[in-house]
Amino acid sequence: MTHQFYARISAGCLATILLLIGIAYVKSSPVGDLINDRLEAARERQDG
Repeated sequence: MTHQFYARISAGCLATILLLIGIAYVKSSPVGDLINDRLEAARERQDG
């Protein structure tokens, strides 16, 4: 196992954690509510 290998894994884990935190933050913010409303409206339109 090389140092580069570990660096790549830790960078991937860090990116995943940051992505999850970002998603959680957006969902809890007013912007997330707007996006959810848009998605639900689009789904209702598709269902007919």
